[in-house]
Amino acid sequence: MAVITYTDLQRYMNHEFDTGQRAAATTIISSLERYLSMYLNIPISPVQVIDEVHRLKVSQKQIFLYKAPVIEVTSFYIGLAGTEVEQNLVDFDIYPWGIDNILISGDGYRAIVSYTAGPVSQDMESLSFIMLAAAGREMNKVLLDAQGLMRMNVENSQYYMSEQGASGFTEAELKMANKFKRRVII
Repeated sequence: MAVITYTDLQRYMNHEFDTGQRAAATTIISSLERYLSMYLNIPISPVQVIDEVHRLKVSQKQIFLYKAPVIEVTSFYIGLAGTEVEQNLVDFDIYPWGIDNILISGDGYRAIVSYTAGPVSQDMESLSFIMLAAAGREMNKVLLDAQGLMRMNVENSQYYMSEQGASGFTEAELKMANKFKRRVII
């Protein structure tokens, strides 16, 4: 599920796209989503992670999952390689960053986790606004076919190109998105 689709962009821009414009809008949206996901270090649309393996250490109490925030853990196994046993999820605390309340008492154990990660619906609203603003600017360039212009008047509408025709997200949009950024300490 994408943060926005070309139909959301059509509604935002109050413009019906033809087939070529729909293809351009879809490409713009997917490019901006990949960039934003990489910038924030989180998936910005829900992703399914199947059988993520974690090697466990003696006295380990937490597992930090690779994708976050975690929406739902669907399966959780712990054991020696090849002999993992399914765990009852209610025995553990599931947080946006991973799983807590485990206790490993021996060497050679590993965990296998399947889960869904991505932003919660409240965060999706903010990310949708950021995506619409950036995608709208990029789509205006496609519609006007005039990337060097700063301003254009067409059919009683004014189109402004921000930051001298620069592409992607503005500094203000990235600053607004920073509150969703996942910081990882290695």
